[in-house]
Amino acid sequence: MTRIIFICFILFPIAINGKLRSCPSTDVFIWNTVQRAPLVVYGKSIGKVIYVDNDAELLFNVTFRVECILKGQDIKNRIEITDAGIKSDRIACQYLDPGNIYVVFLEKCGLNMNAYCPIDVQERLADDTTLELLEKTCRLKRNPPLDSLSNNCPSVSMPEFCHYNNISTKRKVVDYINTNDKPLFNNGTQIFHGSNKIIIKEGKLIDLIGDNPRHDKIDRSRLLQFIADSVRSLSNENNSIPISCYENNYISHGSIIPNVIPITKNLNQINRLSSSYPFVNDYSTTTKILYFRDQLSRAAFADHRIMTYNFTSENTWLTMPDGVRLSATLVIPISQRDTNENFPVLLEYKPYRKDDSFFNFNQPKIHYLAQRGFIVALVDIRGTGSSEGVLIEYEYTSQELNDCEHVIELLAGHARSNGRVGMYGLSWSAFNSLMMATLRRPPALHAVFAAHGSEDLYNNDVHYGDGILHQDEYILSVDHENALPASPDYLINEQWTKERFTRRPWIDIYLEHQLNDKFWQNHSIKYSYDNLTVPVYLLAGLYDALTTATYRYESHWPIPQQQTRRMQFKKGRKLVEQALLKSPMSTAEKENNDIDIDVLQHQPWIGFEAGSWLGMLTGDQRPFDKDCLVYDSDPTQETIEIIGFVNVSFQASTTAHLAHWFVRLEDVDASDQVSPVAVGAINGAQLQTPPAYLEPNFRYTITIRLHFTTWTFLPGHRIRVAISNAMFASAWPTPFPMNTSIYLNPSVSFIDLPVVPSISPSSIPPAFTQQQVASSDMLPQLFSASKPKVYKKHETDIATTITFEQVTYELLPNGCFISALLAWDFICSHLDPADVRWVTRARQIYVFDMHGYESIADVPLKDDDERLYPNVDLSTRRHFELVTDLVKHSDQDYFYVHLKRQFLEKNDTATCQQPMTFVFNGKHKRNCH
Repeated sequence: MTRIIFICFILFPIAINGKLRSCPSTDVFIWNTVQRAPLVVYGKSIGKVIYVDNDAELLFNVTFRVECILKGQDIKNRIEITDAGIKSDRIACQYLDPGNIYVVFLEKCGLNMNAYCPIDVQERLADDTTLELLEKTCRLKRNPPLDSLSNNCPSVSMPEFCHYNNISTKRKVVDYINTNDKPLFNNGTQIFHGSNKIIIKEGKLIDLIGDNPRHDKIDRSRLLQFIADSVRSLSNENNSIPISCYENNYISHGSIIPNVIPITKNLNQINRLSSSYPFVNDYSTTTKILYFRDQLSRAAFADHRIMTYNFTSENTWLTMPDGVRLSATLVIPISQRDTNENFPVLLEYKPYRKDDSFFNFNQPKIHYLAQRGFIVALVDIRGTGSSEGVLIEYEYTSQELNDCEHVIELLAGHARSNGRVGMYGLSWSAFNSLMMATLRRPPALHAVFAAHGSEDLYNNDVHYGDGILHQDEYILSVDHENALPASPDYLINEQWTKERFTRRPWIDIYLEHQLNDKFWQNHSIKYSYDNLTVPVYLLAGLYDALTTATYRYESHWPIPQQQTRRMQFKKGRKLVEQALLKSPMSTAEKENNDIDIDVLQHQPWIGFEAGSWLGMLTGDQRPFDKDCLVYDSDPTQETIEIIGFVNVSFQASTTAHLAHWFVRLEDVDASDQVSPVAVGAINGAQLQTPPAYLEPNFRYTITIRLHFTTWTFLPGHRIRVAISNAMFASAWPTPFPMNTSIYLNPSVSFIDLPVVPSISPSSIPPAFTQQQVASSDMLPQLFSASKPKVYKKHETDIATTITFEQVTYELLPNGCFISALLAWDFICSHLDPADVRWVTRARQIYVFDMHGYESIADVPLKDDDERLYPNVDLSTRRHFELVTDLVKHSDQDYFYVHLKRQFLEKNDTATCQQPMTFVFNGKHKRNCH
């Protein structure tokens, strides 16, 4: 039996669990479906495999050839549509019969980078009716797949000719006017702060306009331009904001639109999401303008989607004053209406090889930013990646910043630039963005976005975190990749050998500066805060390596209502709140030298459970705590919430000339599992100014501010403080055998918790204004892959070894396949604490002419231990390999560096050349480390 519903759809009854279940056909309101789907594609079903067929469900996977991308991110021409068919928790059904051409509405799903699932609607057969509807549907595009050489897209509506089926042109105004607000215009028209759904005509509030739609419309771009012109005459800058464009209209970046927008509400709006209403050619010719301010304008603008641009990409040279050329990739938006439109520039400036190692990593943010009307400029630093010149001597040199000043000047003067440049980046490019905004301040630099940046290059970077020597895979990686030949030609010649391959490794330079001297301070912006005047957006996570700077910029610490809750270290490894102590200690007792002492034996190899970074997110801390001094509170009787910096104080002495102290705040739950909350450390030599070795058995008062944290201790949990002299492999151990004594002097042995009142369950949380990036703005990572990282511990009676291994793969559009191995063993002797070795290897393989693969997962790998080479015929392909073996080790007096680089490339005669080899040895006296 078939029942026809004449209103919207046809129902196909299907028996499921003994009941008839209806599957509606395609909704005739195709606009609704387009709006709901993150991805809309046009193409052909070429294969169908059923994997579930029972009374309840019929599910299948479809191989689908994409001919055109109508909405969403650009994808390859062949995808897998999974989980299609009849499903018990869905209303609509899909059919996707092989051989037919469809318009399909999809979303990303699953772990397979090339897999998509249908949203809960039926696909549309690409018949004449569907194609006609596409011609009348706005906000579609006509992009061929990434690997297509032709454009087989159907026609879609152009912005100036958009139409919407079954949408009435009759518009009704809702909401109210607040007559207590002061009008902003004094020309006889009453303009109020009010709802964003008010229209005023001839000085009166009306509730119905547009009765004659043929004569009561105005092109939206003309209307908004009229608003802009009106605003200029007001010269009221305090109530104006700059904007660029909204979809299906054009306003240049130079225009100033104040907090103003005329909003109407369509009578059919009940069937649409408010954020997706088209608002095209749907305005009254009202000559009176509504002027809204503050949150009213934000509410109005929130009802619009920002216009997205197509864009072009070009590689160009930026010539520095000394003639050296820096390689720049410029991604430039394309205006749909004004070929002379100018755009602001967003610059990312770093040495991480934008054209190969970081090419795929960069693509999602490039697409996201360029589509929103920004020129994105990626520039390789001098002597790195695709740029010319001698490799910079080390991180953040004056040469690097000098070049950046000139880069910003050139970008501001680009023909498509509006003269305003912003800098952004993560890690390195966050660091130099902050430096440029603070130390150089070029006139064209107007804003900075910095993720995981730092203002203190000594205490809050990868080399001497908290003043203690640190090693990790970044230090290996950067000294390795610095030696690679310049992309994209990879010329192996004398110039490359001189400028990159034989340069001194940076690890050796940093060992020359073991103390916080001018080398670190010159470009640390903490000493020049007053110069930071441009807007800055900082981003970091609580358990990221570089977080302290982000919170140090906050001007309202301690936050309002914060209270300090002091807990003291007591005999029996107890942590007792000061308010709960029975009676204050007398002065005589405080001065009595015969106080309780806890002794800690130094084991330099402990600390694996705390991770390879000081403060990183880790697991249960019990294996680490068993070798530390731990102080526990009684189970808490209430919820305790902390936000901010935890301060710890204690008295300690050591039997050696040098010791480091590490303090961790922890949460012990009812099952005794221990979670890390915050951590801090201090190099004992830095208890004095200038730094100096310790006097054995002298009692020092030590204060440590732990890294910023937020945490809630639940009732029944215990608060723990753990103290140690080592955190291996995050910190290089001190070289002396020793014991440490902790003196439980109540006047100086305590922890201060930054407690805030618990939020009432009835409290309304503040509105969260940030939005998750839409799935349509996320590019599938089809061409990057990696093996799971290895981080593990091996322990014997004579040594502890921490092992790290990481393997990554990249496939580039030019057919270049890159595999990279980073591995190290960090070995600490149990017999001699000074005998520590960091033994590393980096291996990188480039294979060219690897065309025809739809994703990195399709590239076959040789079945050997490392699985780095592709399993292809290498005799017909250019390929080369760079290997770096780096060893750093110590004894009681010195640090030693041994580096060996080898470069091997096959020549034209298909025989292997002898590898080019560079060997470097360094030796540095230990200085308070």
